[in-house]
Amino acid sequence: MDFATAVALYTHAAQMDDKDPVHVLNRSFANLRLERYTDAITDTTLAIALNVKDDVVLKRKALYRRCLAFIAQGQEKEAFADIAQYENAGADQKTILILKDAITKPQPQPTKAGGAHNRRSSLGTPVSTSYELRDSPGRGKGAFATKVLRRGDMILAEKPLVTLLSYNDDHSDENWQGSMSDSEVWRSIQTITPKNLVPYLSLDNSHSERGPLMGIWFTNAFAAGGVCEVACRFNHSCLPNARYSWHEKSGRLRIMVLAEIKPGEEIFVSYLMGRHGYGSTRAERQARLSLRFRCACSLCNADEDTVKRSDARREELAFLYNTITASTDPNPQSTLRKFVRAMKLLKEEQFHADADDFATDAAAFCSMFSDWEATRDWARIAYEARRDEFGEDSKHTIKAKAVLMNPVRNPAHLQAGLMPKKKLGRFTNL
Repeated sequence: MDFATAVALYTHAAQMDDKDPVHVLNRSFANLRLERYTDAITDTTLAIALNVKDDVVLKRKALYRRCLAFIAQGQEKEAFADIAQYENAGADQKTILILKDAITKPQPQPTKAGGAHNRRSSLGTPVSTSYELRDSPGRGKGAFATKVLRRGDMILAEKPLVTLLSYNDDHSDENWQGSMSDSEVWRSIQTITPKNLVPYLSLDNSHSERGPLMGIWFTNAFAAGGVCEVACRFNHSCLPNARYSWHEKSGRLRIMVLAEIKPGEEIFVSYLMGRHGYGSTRAERQARLSLRFRCACSLCNADEDTVKRSDARREELAFLYNTITASTDPNPQSTLRKFVRAMKLLKEEQFHADADDFATDAAAFCSMFSDWEATRDWARIAYEARRDEFGEDSKHTIKAKAVLMNPVRNPAHLQAGLMPKKKLGRFTNL
């Protein structure tokens, strides 16, 4: 049995209901097995004090365990005093004789890992040479670079404490939580192991009205990735320098670097995915994030003129995303100029993610005119974006690479050759 985990869980239970003596009494047993005798004495003493109903069985258990702890620490006077109380509480004589005999025998010294000096340590987090977790002003904990990080660096691949059992693509953006029922979440939470429950319960809860387990989920869960002990410490920014993604094959949530991050700088991800991030104004982003927090990132807190220019760029990006592929413009060069415009806007906005949203469609568009050089130019942009943002072995990257390697016969280009063949130009400096 994992007694350290038991101690942590009983501690959490005692914090939730500090009037119930059973939680600390049960914790005392785990502390005894861990040879944390001082802690066991504290627990049993508290259990006796909380036993306002004078439950005789509970009192006997507490006295017996406290006596064992006193004996282990060589506190004979205290042990004999507890034996007297234990006997008055109706204990059987055989057990009393065993306790008295134990006092007269030499006791083994507590192991280095236990004894009076051993305190329950907080659960550690995976060690990384790329970042450290520490206080972030106004944000609780945050992740800060400890060395220069560059685009494409994978700085975290974490197995979640608990994942959503029924994940599907409908849960792939920031609206995924709204698409789930409470019963769906609850079924997933019930699969969490006792060992994982300890760090889970240590996470922030900004939805206390849902209770501790559900509240922690809705405060910390990532789309697809569920709740991760470390990843949830990476704070949000509307101008992220990193991004998270779910790697289905390994069952891990990844965080990849989007732009160079200097030592000491905080690492930010965006909790808003795709066009809901780069295609939303400040007011729209604030509305989407309002159930979790009020965004105070560098962009949302910028002066009004900066925000106005940013909003204009993002509104145009949203318009382009929604209209380019549906365009009826007979001039293909006009349509391609819109794709180029979208790439320019992303750069002007210093938004270092999601270029593949436009590049993938641009490659498909060029394939319609059988211009395979232009198709490969755009396919390369899409592939490199996905490689840097998801990893070489991501299913998104693998799909983009397949298009790059063979754009002529590819399921992504079902309309290839549909239009008269036409040279559209090269797109190598975007």
